[in-house]
Amino acid sequence: MNKKNNLAFLMLFTAAFLGLFSINVSAQNKVVSTDNQPTKTCSSVKFVIPPSISVDNKSFANYIKVMSLPNGEKQREFSELSNQEKANVFRVHLALNFVKRPNLTKEQKQLILEAISIVSSEIYNKENSELKVAVEKQNQDLQNKAFSIFPANEVHDIFATMNGDKSKEIAILRKYENILSLPIRERKKTVRELSPTEKNVFWKSQLIYYLATSDLSLTQKLFITEVISLMTDNSLNFPIVDGQPKNSETIAIETFISKGVEIFTREEFFTLFMGYGIHRTTTNKAVVANNDLLRACDCNYLCGIGESCTATSCAVSKNGCGILGGSECHSYCMED
Repeated sequence: MNKKNNLAFLMLFTAAFLGLFSINVSAQNKVVSTDNQPTKTCSSVKFVIPPSISVDNKSFANYIKVMSLPNGEKQREFSELSNQEKANVFRVHLALNFVKRPNLTKEQKQLILEAISIVSSEIYNKENSELKVAVEKQNQDLQNKAFSIFPANEVHDIFATMNGDKSKEIAILRKYENILSLPIRERKKTVRELSPTEKNVFWKSQLIYYLATSDLSLTQKLFITEVISLMTDNSLNFPIVDGQPKNSETIAIETFISKGVEIFTREEFFTLFMGYGIHRTTTNKAVVANNDLLRACDCNYLCGIGESCTATSCAVSKNGCGILGGSECHSYCMED
């Protein structure tokens, strides 16, 4: 059996095992007002999680659990997941390629996004013979496209296997998961104090989550992949003292991301590029003394779920707000 035929077998097995099935990824029509641009004063409008965002999704935790095991045991652990959990784990596997392969062409990005869009829980119904035929056709089309734009070894790694050393992927997702175990205010403080390299890991992990789990349109997801490509350690090296200008890479990525207000709703834009894992809530509330007038400001756009913007004075922070946390904070989000 030659390599291409062997790959076809692997991909067919992967399709049956991981659930490839087509869904509509056409662009959504977004109506976004001009006041969506980040401002210095936090809005008093109550934030509601967008319907396009998957809340409390355990895809990262399940990916870590499965991929931490040796080859062979991964398959057994994977088989214990629910159909939707299986689909989400493989979608994470696909989305991580945007971090692992920063020089993907637009055509390659589109194909990976197409693959993410066709991974569905519905295909795990093994009794459905009609669905099996549809999967085989979908799988063959995907394979043909993949071989036309990727080297053969990359086609295998991206689309046909989850085996191999995943320690780097596990490490970055685990760091993100650890931060999201904290209350919101503590998350913000923790990320603000990270090194530029660690901030890069946090924000890329967050964008990978939304690529893998959200119902965002193909146009929106392509925009996110471009953000990931532009995101470097230096672009997240923000000024820390008054009078210090932002570097050119920071300006470039913030300028690019600001264009997202044209294709995302206000709530989606905030969730992706300013929120700190607000799809994951916690019952642990940060305790803040009422008379603490020097608490750090933590907002210049919207407050998150269960928070309200307050006029109470706070200590302006040089960064931690706005796009990727690169702007000053001028307001305070009080927990309701």
